[in-house]
Amino acid sequence: FFQAEDGIRDYKVTGVQTCALPILAVATIMATWMQGTYFVGRQMAEAAGNIHEFLASLWSEAVPRVPGTAVFLTTSSATPFSLAAFVEHSHVLHKQVILLSVQPAHVPVVSPKRQVRLEWMPDGFWKLTAQCGFMETPDVPKFLERAREHGLEWEPVSTTYFARRMVVLPTGSAPMARWRKRLYAHLNANAVDKIGRAHV
Repeated sequence: FFQAEDGIRDYKVTGVQTCALPILAVATIMATWMQGTYFVGRQMAEAAGNIHEFLASLWSEAVPRVPGTAVFLTTSSATPFSLAAFVEHSHVLHKQVILLSVQPAHVPVVSPKRQVRLEWMPDGFWKLTAQCGFMETPDVPKFLERAREHGLEWEPVSTTYFARRMVVLPTGSAPMARWRKRLYAHLNANAVDKIGRAHV
C-alpha cells in the first residue's frame, strides 16, 4: 500500500501488515502442537500393551490383590502405562480397578444421564468412559459417583488415583524439524495440568 503525493511515493504501514507476523506465529504454534500431539499419540499407541494380554498376565503371574479401588486415567483402550508400571514395581494390585477415560463432547454441557458409560471387564476391572462438554471441567469423583447408578461399587475413602505425567524430549525419529520438536517440548512442558484440573 502506498500513497502518491507531489510525485513522491510514501509507503504506509497498514493494520494487515502489522498483524501478519503475530498471525503467522500463532499458526506456526498451532500447527506444531497438532503435529507433535499426533506423533506422540501414535508412538504411545504403538508402545502400549493390549489390556487383555495384561489381564492374562495377572493370572499367570498370580499377582496378589489388595483391598481398595485403583482408578487409572487413560486416553485409549490399551493398558495404561501407569497401571503396567505400578504392577511391575509394587507386585500387587487393588481388588477393584477402574480404567477411566474422559472424552470431549461437542456440546457445552453433557446431560448427567448421558455423561458416563460403564463396562464390566474380567478380574475386578471396569472400563468407565465419561463425556465432558467444552464448558465443563472434568471432575473424576463426580464421574465415579454417577457410575454408582450403573452398578459400580465405589468408596472414596478406599480409592487411589493414578495418572501419568509425560515429559517430551526433542529427540527421536518423528518426521518433524528439530526446531519444531523443541517448540513442542516447550509447549507440552507449559501446558495446563490436566490432572490437577480433574479434582483428584
